Amino acid sequence: MRRAQYLMGTVIEISVEFEPDASEIRDNDEVFAAAFSQFERIATMCNRFDPESELSSVNEKAANTPCRVSDELFALLERGLRYTMQTDSTFSILLQPLVDLWQGAANDDVLPGKHAINAALAHCDPSHVHLCQRKQTVSFSREGSGFNLDGLAKGYAADQARGALALRGVRNATINAGASSLNFLKSDHDPPQRRLLARSPCGDHVCLSYRALQSSVSTSGTGERDFTIAGKRYSHLINPATGHPLQGSLAATALSLAGETAEVASKVLLFKGYEAGMTLCKRLGLAASGFVLRSGRKGLAFDVEGSPWLHLAEAGGNA
Repeated sequence: MRRAQYLMGTVIEISVEFEPDASEIRDNDEVFAAAFSQFERIATMCNRFDPESELSSVNEKAANTPCRVSDELFALLERGLRYTMQTDSTFSILLQPLVDLWQGAANDDVLPGKHAINAALAHCDPSHVHLCQRKQTVSFSREGSGFNLDGLAKGYAADQARGALALRGVRNATINAGASSLNFLKSDHDPPQRRLLARSPCGDHVCLSYRALQSSVSTSGTGERDFTIAGKRYSHLINPATGHPLQGSLAATALSLAGETAEVASKVLLFKGYEAGMTLCKRLGLAASGFVLRSGRKGLAFDVEGSPWLHLAEAGGNA
């Protein structure tokens, strides 16, 4: 059985295999509603476009006064900040100043200058964020800093939705959050080899073969969204190291046991490159496998880890 809703700026599709003997599952509609409600709740909490959201309130007020936040948002910000610092901002939840800068440049159709980019980068420093566990407050030491959870919230929401399904007795399900974030709940004790089509930045597909009981897949790439300034197209992904949109035709796919860590790992692979990215993921204990796709004049090239958990099958294979 399959249901879909438009949430978090994309189509969330949930497929559930209800077992005939699962007497504990009595209301299929309630099962789906419980899973979708996780996306709804987290979207409401983390929506940077909604001035009434909890995240927007923090971004607006935290430079002037410590903001007390909910348990869930505090924990998510705490983990996100830890990922940001552990990866030297290769993955970052503090890119809102740069997002605002480049969005404004796109609206004005004028490239931002070096001084403006450096100033925005300075506001993205995690040292400007102060989390007080005792009071459960968030504050910024510099006006202009701001959180952006776009690269984390969807994977986290998929994890919560998977948990909601498991809590209601579901043993097999697939959560597809806009094709870039996938989350699987499987009951197999010895899961069969599975195949998944991974999208390349130029629209081609590579067949991914893997084994996992509960696995999550995240793909980040320059072909997902873009904007135009002075007639030139730019990726929506901003490199935290340079403050500029990521150049080239690139995509990175990461597999991990949790959607949240898969989201982090895919950004690390994308911005650091395959070898350095995998080294960093291993050092941080992210338990991720992955690969990077590069499209150029010579066609599609890829790097993949030599792991029994993940390998590339023939391109164009069945998913």
